[in-house]
Amino acid sequence: MRLLLALLIPLAGCTGLRVHVGAHMLASGLYAIERYDATISERGILRADPETEVVKRVRYARLWHVDAEVLSPAEHKGERFVFDGETLSVWWPRYFFGLRVRNLTVPPRNEVGDAIFSNTEWLLNRYEVDEHPAAPVAGRAVEEWVCTPDEPAPWRFPYQAAMDTRYFVPLRLDVQDHEGQPWYSMRSRPSFPPTPSPSSSPRARSCTTGTSPPPGSPWPRPTSARSSPCCSPSTCRPGTR
Repeated sequence: MRLLLALLIPLAGCTGLRVHVGAHMLASGLYAIERYDATISERGILRADPETEVVKRVRYARLWHVDAEVLSPAEHKGERFVFDGETLSVWWPRYFFGLRVRNLTVPPRNEVGDAIFSNTEWLLNRYEVDEHPAAPVAGRAVEEWVCTPDEPAPWRFPYQAAMDTRYFVPLRLDVQDHEGQPWYSMRSRPSFPPTPSPSSSPRARSCTTGTSPPPGSPWPRPTSARSSPCCSPSTCRPGTR
């Protein structure tokens, strides 16, 4: 028994160390992203027609300002998700229906770190994760993560992820079901700024908001304007808050 404990303690400590290191890398990468503009292609997201490719444009500005719009297929084109740090807006043009939720708050960094740590711990306790260098994806250096579940379980599928080595976000993701058939895939072609600059800092820019609706939509526009960080880089102009 003493020998068994002596063997188990280092193994447990190794897993715990990997959890801490992995969670730290993911959190640091997330908070290092100043902004990006990406085209994302997904298959398997439409369960009625999993072979159909869904293409989105996603624009992000630190912190938590997101503007995501579906470009194709035609029946979903124009669907949009916008969050400006306080207001969440979602728009479905084919139903002529939208949803807006105001007065939201973003989680503090320690809560985000706790959530990332919890997810990383869950992953490493249930998957065997092998990491190795891989060929560049979308012109960026990546590290391949090959994740194999310890045992089959509902919705616990094997997957491979090409992770950006600077920001630790997935640029390619492939998931297979328990029979080894493709279940979901994602390809991301992001554009990151080469280096952060003072003019791109959230404190050195301003824009007029409450999240405006897509052109031609029936949503009422905000009745008052205020200065706040942008929900996408394209809406920003140099200035001061």
